[in-house]
This record gives sequence, C-alpha cells and structure tokens, in this order.
Amino acid sequence: MKKLLVLLVLLSSFVFGGTQWGWVYQDVAINGWERATDEGMAKVNVHGFKNPYGVTVDSTGKVWAAAYYQRYYYAEDGTTKIYPDDVEKTVKGSQGQDSTYLTQTRPIFIRKLDGSIDTLRYLTWADGHIDTLFNGNRGLATLPDGSVLYAADYGILIKINPLTYEPIAEYDLGSTWRTARPDVDADGYIYNISLFGGDVIILDGSDMTVYNTIPATAPGVSRGIACSPDGQHVFIPSQGGGVHHYYNKDGVDGSYALIDTLAKTFIDGEGTEKALPSTMALWDPAGLLWVGRQEYSSSDQYIMWAYDPDQEFALVDDYSFRSPTAEDTTVYGYPQPGFVRCPRDAAFSKDGMTMYIADFYSYSIKQFHYEEKVGIADENATVPNSLYLGQNYPNPFNPTTKIPFSLSKRANVRLKIYDSLGRELMIAIDKEMSPGDHFYTFDGSKLASGTYYYKLTVDTKVRTGRMMLVK
Repeated sequence: MKKLLVLLVLLSSFVFGGTQWGWVYQDVAINGWERATDEGMAKVNVHGFKNPYGVTVDSTGKVWAAAYYQRYYYAEDGTTKIYPDDVEKTVKGSQGQDSTYLTQTRPIFIRKLDGSIDTLRYLTWADGHIDTLFNGNRGLATLPDGSVLYAADYGILIKINPLTYEPIAEYDLGSTWRTARPDVDADGYIYNISLFGGDVIILDGSDMTVYNTIPATAPGVSRGIACSPDGQHVFIPSQGGGVHHYYNKDGVDGSYALIDTLAKTFIDGEGTEKALPSTMALWDPAGLLWVGRQEYSSSDQYIMWAYDPDQEFALVDDYSFRSPTAEDTTVYGYPQPGFVRCPRDAAFSKDGMTMYIADFYSYSIKQFHYEEKVGIADENATVPNSLYLGQNYPNPFNPTTKIPFSLSKRANVRLKIYDSLGRELMIAIDKEMSPGDHFYTFDGSKLASGTYYYKLTVDTKVRTGRMMLVK
C-alpha cells in the first residue's frame, strides 16, 4: 500500500500543456482578513469574519458561510472590539433561555451571484422568538428540497428558507451534544455526530424527526461527517487518525456496520508514512471522497486527499491543495493563494466545477475551479502519455454526445456516468480494451436537462469530465 501511495504522489505532479490541472485556486469568495490574499484590504468583503466552520451553496447558487467564533474588528488603537453594529438585546437564545446577548456576533453571510453579501444576523421564528446564532456554527449543508441546514453548537440543527432567510424547522439534540458538521443524502436524510464521537443520528429532513442511528461509533474528536448520495456509506473522520467507514446496503433502512478505516496514513513530501489526523470528509459530485486534515504542519505540504470508491478507495488526488513553496507567499508572509491551512467544511457549485472551502485559520472561504484533466504528460517529459480523456462533443448536447478517450496500451477500462448529486446512473464500459483512440456515445434521451459527470478509470488512473444535457 505504501508503494502505491508513493507512486500516486509521483503521478500527481503531472501537468497538461504546462498548466496545472485538478482544483486550481481562483479567489476568496468571502474574506475577513487582509492577510489572506496578496491584495490585502481590497479583498476583504466581510470585516471581522473569523474562523469559518461551515459553507454551502444553496439551490439558487448563493454561497452561505458561517463562523464558530465571534466576528471582531480592529480599532485604530490596535485593540480588538465587537463589530460596531452589534447591539445588546434580551432574547430567547438557541437553548430557549432568556438572556442578554450581543445579538449579531455570529451571523450567517450569504454571497449572492452579483458578489454582494447579505448578512443574516439572527433568525426570527413564526412565534416571534429570536435565535441569535450565539452558539456559533459547526457546519452547513443544502437539502434536496432547497432549504439550507445550519448546525449550531450544542445540539441545534435548523432548516432555513434560502429565499426568505426564515427558519423552517429545527431539531434539538440536547445541550450535551456538541454538534459536528452534518451531511445530507440525495433523499434528504440528515446525518450528524457529536464533536466528541458516539452515536450517529439520522434525521428525516422532511419533518426533522429521528429515523435511524449508527450506534457506538466513538471515533474520538470528529468535526464532521460524510455520506454517499444513496445513504449506503457513512464516513466519520477522526482527529486521532483515519476515517471510519460504515456501510448498510439498504441505505438509511437497516443496520450499519463498520467495515473499514480509511485514510489512516499519508506519505509526506519526504516519502515518510505518517498518521492522518482527519477533520473533514466530503463526498463530491464526481463520486470521490475528500478528506481534510486537522491542521497544516510546516513539515510537509499535504492538507487534503481524494479517494476513489471504484478503486477500493485508492488515493487519486493529493496535489490540488498542497501548500506552496516558501517563495509563494503574500506580502505578510502568509502562504497563499492556493494554500488551505485547516479545512472545516467544503461545498460545490451547482455545475460541480467550483469548490468552496471553509479555511478555519485563514478567516476566509477559498474558491477553487476544476481544470479539466484532458491529458497528462510529465513536466520533464520523462513519462510518456498513457491516458487521454477529452471533453464530450457536442457539449451541451441533446440527446446524444460522444466521450473521446485514448489508450497508449491495452488496459482494463471502466466508464461510469453520474448525475449532479454524484449518484451513479450507469456503467457504460467495463472491459479490457486495446490501445488507440476510442469514444463512447452517451444517450440522454431518458434523462432530464442538467449537469452530468463521466469518470474514466484505466487500471489505476482516473479522469473525470462534465457534460451538459439541454432539452
């Protein structure tokens, strides 16, 4: 296994046409700290945004972000103060208590499509009581019905209307439950675990009632959870090392069993195998499991990894979010732009081509764009081309399109098609094929308009692409 990981690390340095491929840094979507970019204060769009813990993209394409700690601003005398428009008000807090709070210390920030930012300072319920969001955020998610799920610390999960910003429903897990980042499957079931481990609670997202549990997980400190779109696989990261993998063939029905612990170790830049203290797990639309480590260490470059379930969870990407070289820093010496220091949450745009990462210690939501893997060649031209996956054509298409690929040698080939939620629709090719140019004709006549993904696996190599069906 260690040799395989070293090989994959070497392969991950490949580029095409002299350009980086994979997830490439674009910008800071929401930023509260001048040191987070080379542009300084010019790129700060939410003054005092501190320690983001949650990020999601709602059904309209807006990016929601929330932080665990209070937001502050820096006064001219250098002291730290509560943001100036925060006011004291006696309200009913998240736990039902009547107290005097600074009502706007931990708001939700919502970046709209035009780049402007809405601030959701508190939630007003139909009965008139106000939730100040005082407990801080532990993660965000978007349900299939379009509502946004806000996880507050100390056991509160709240559904919010993304159009009106009004709360819809909540579930109280109790004040002893230190909420971790939740996840949602394609049918709207909500998965959550306490920060310090224990049972996983599965809620029916339609009425916020408990549907099932995964008992006695106890992985130690766990800052989040991930589930596959079909609900069969549940992944629980552990700060102590690795990601606990639970499986139930019936999805949310029946009993889950621990079948493996993934991402126990990683290979650092010097080829040394180390324990991986994971803090985030996320299932992406292309069907890969992303794992983020607890915090960057100056001894190596690695912070996020992607594992492919079609290859028994082999490592397929550790290069997209590596820290830069010592020379690649801002004027303040803070490593940027592509460096992720401590990922707490992540989310994808509707088309799956943009990833937003809540980077806890950079006080920002970083934005990355996926550059198509349209062929590979070693930077030093010492390794010949072995696999090419092209963009489907035509694209957009209706109802058929061709997916081109080339092989340099005879190999085992598997081509899978996924919908925009990452659910597998079909295995288009699964056989040994000869070298040369090939294409597969995909027929979308029975599918609805939208974004779809194709994933080509050739022996141990994986390439992905995106296509748009427009009827």
